[in-house]
Amino acid sequence: MHDENYNEEPPIKPSIPKHTCLLCDYQTNKKKLLKAHEKAHSNAYEWKCAQCNYKTSRESNLSRHTKSIHEKIRYNCDICPYTTTRTNYLKEHIRFVHQTKEKNSLGLFSDTTDEP
Repeated sequence: MHDENYNEEPPIKPSIPKHTCLLCDYQTNKKKLLKAHEKAHSNAYEWKCAQCNYKTSRESNLSRHTKSIHEKIRYNCDICPYTTTRTNYLKEHIRFVHQTKEKNSLGLFSDTTDEP
């Protein structure tokens, strides 16, 4: 039996809507992120440091500034002298600088840490 829809293309799934900044090439799938991004263009610095001239459009940036600049919080690598103000940078450092892949007895790879 001949199916008359045989040559028909499968239906295309609708794409996720993108929100695009009108002032630059920034795009996101979340409207909330676009609004936060657009604040940076408007110079709407709602968050100001009480200890210096630093100001920002995001509360999270002010918190990070306060911890790193005024509270002098640092995260140190236990393997080498590397130090940073951000935990995600330390995790990336350890992963890319100190971890290597070694085969275990089953021939599978496992993460190990290089010691100096």
